[in-house]
Amino acid sequence: MALLEIVQLSKAFFHARSGRTSALSDISLKLNSGETWTVVGPSGSGKTTLLRLISGLETADSGEIFWNGEKLKPGDPALRPCSFMLQDPALFPHLTLQENIALPLRARNCSKNQILEKLTPLAARLGISDKLSRLPHETSGGEQQRTSLARALIREPALLLLDEPLSNLEPSLRREFRELLFEIQEIRRFAMISVTHDHKEALGNGGKLMVLKAGRMEQSGVAEEIYGSPKNRFVAGFFGEFGMNFLDCKTMRLADGIHVRLSDEIGWNLRAGLAPHMDLVLGFRPEAVRFLASPSSDAIPCTVLRREFLGSREMLRVCWNQEMLHVERPLVPLSAPVIWIAPKEFYLFDRATGLRIHGPLEAGGIKKG
Repeated sequence: MALLEIVQLSKAFFHARSGRTSALSDISLKLNSGETWTVVGPSGSGKTTLLRLISGLETADSGEIFWNGEKLKPGDPALRPCSFMLQDPALFPHLTLQENIALPLRARNCSKNQILEKLTPLAARLGISDKLSRLPHETSGGEQQRTSLARALIREPALLLLDEPLSNLEPSLRREFRELLFEIQEIRRFAMISVTHDHKEALGNGGKLMVLKAGRMEQSGVAEEIYGSPKNRFVAGFFGEFGMNFLDCKTMRLADGIHVRLSDEIGWNLRAGLAPHMDLVLGFRPEAVRFLASPSSDAIPCTVLRREFLGSREMLRVCWNQEMLHVERPLVPLSAPVIWIAPKEFYLFDRATGLRIHGPLEAGGIKKG
């Protein structure tokens, strides 16, 4: 039995100017004990609304939420068996860190000894034992976030909800905080739902992903599946430092079969069971290209516009037929402003619907994986 099950959850808000706006539409999810889900999507996709519905801070228009098989009724969020950590630490400025952490237990009328019994080892684990007597303004942003996490964990929730708590931290602190959070989760075995707009964070969190766009679930599954087999063009373009490159193409019947053609001069026989005269979009990732020394019928001639240093590699911003592309290559001298690139791995999307119809494919039509 799932710890948390969400069934066709929907929520809309009414605005005086724009009228009714759908925030979530028919969202379903099953979360097991100790499991991690990351909800990812652009701003306004409904990520925070989903957490607020789970926590009881908002009431759904339709759909159901089950906890250990029992339906949760709208009511006091304090009665929900979960803790909610916000993007902002939201600490009371007139209370010390220790007093802020202790608030959930004080609300339950726990004794001072009971509070200290839980608070002391937790603060030590989070590295803030020597800061407990300070007020929030006397501490760093990282220490405030650790205090916020301690306050969320001190009630020993079975589920922790995280609303982009790392977005205001520096990259080094963000990595440190994530590692610490997952270490504590491994020890305490609580389940976790985290929301973010950062594709790197989403892919690195492990567990399962849910991709939202405009309140609708575009795809869900493990990170490798979503990155390697995106359901549609939106998901394909969302993940990766520079997303996926997209070029309009058509299918054409030639002597040796159906070819995918970018132009009269450039194309590939992918042997993918395609019909002629299809309007498609070809996708390939920046890292999945070969660099040719001379022109070829399966290579795209590109003009190099910009080079971005990545350490041992570089990212090139290039242009073909007024289309901007990104390709990654080893850090070697660039001998000419024009290069020839040939995708090593192809995705094909329906131009009208955006749905993936084939891929990943290699040149010659050999399916990856």
